[in-house]
Amino acid sequence: SDGGGRRQRIWDITNVGASWPTGALPPLVGQTNQISGIYAHSNWVSDDKRYLFSWDENNVIDISVHDITNPAAPIEINLFQYSENSQYNAIPHNGEVRAKYLYVAYYEAGLRVFDISNPYAPLEVGKAETYRDADGDGDYTRGISGSYDGAWNTYPFLPSGNILVSDMYGGLFIVRADPPYPTPDAPTATGQRDGSDNVILNWNAVDNARGYSVERSFVSDGVYELIAEHLITQSFLDSSARGQTAFYKVNAINGEGVGTSSIISIAPNPSQSPTKMPTGKPSSSPTHLPTKQPTNLCLRKGQICPPNPLSCCSKKCKKGKCT
Repeated sequence: SDGGGRRQRIWDITNVGASWPTGALPPLVGQTNQISGIYAHSNWVSDDKRYLFSWDENNVIDISVHDITNPAAPIEINLFQYSENSQYNAIPHNGEVRAKYLYVAYYEAGLRVFDISNPYAPLEVGKAETYRDADGDGDYTRGISGSYDGAWNTYPFLPSGNILVSDMYGGLFIVRADPPYPTPDAPTATGQRDGSDNVILNWNAVDNARGYSVERSFVSDGVYELIAEHLITQSFLDSSARGQTAFYKVNAINGEGVGTSSIISIAPNPSQSPTKMPTGKPSSSPTHLPTKQPTNLCLRKGQICPPNPLSCCSKKCKKGKCT
């Protein structure tokens, strides 16, 4: 975190044990965009190393999320604040990620827990009021004024699953985070082809799902590839399976786990025979034929007979004439 530099920087510390020249820094891999007015105080990376969560201690944006799949070019994907921010403007200080949850020491707002299974749409799912309600009796003895008082840090990595929260006034708190909801049910998915042979998938909304993902294979019992994730609608169009039978699974996801649909197969549209084009050439034969001459005519006596005497009715020809 670069403090007044208003951004996060990513350094290559592969050779962290090396002897660095005085004043030298490790190689800079990448950096986030600058966000005006913030104080870039601290950050934490998701367990899969794909997303960077950062805290602003100047009370401007509170929390930012960057996709760092390519650490040389971080992409800002979300900014968010705690659930009561519109009423009580608290400031975040430090935070950590464990599994699919983000734990934030939010000064006067105490500990705040977010489901980050969909980093494009984090959801606050729990809290511990270490500052306003230190004795836990439900009565707030202090208010939120946007000061640097209250929960200062948190530690969610104890083997017991308990969470430590240090509060500048209340001291050390040990809290337990119960699951906010169960693992999502499996969605029911259907699919069809459109006129361009694209696959259109649809599925039902699942309670407490924070997002949906789609997996595809071209073999029913083969390896399934993730082709879409973090969807918040109940449909998806796949334009890269034209002309092939494809098999799909749809996942409903939240911080507790994944519910996976049954496999559905979608065959390609039947091939259509091409329309025969005219050649533009006239027909080689006329469409009407001359009438065939009758076969029962013969030449009578005295008529000039052809070389073939059978043309005469008498079948005889003498001196060039039928007899």
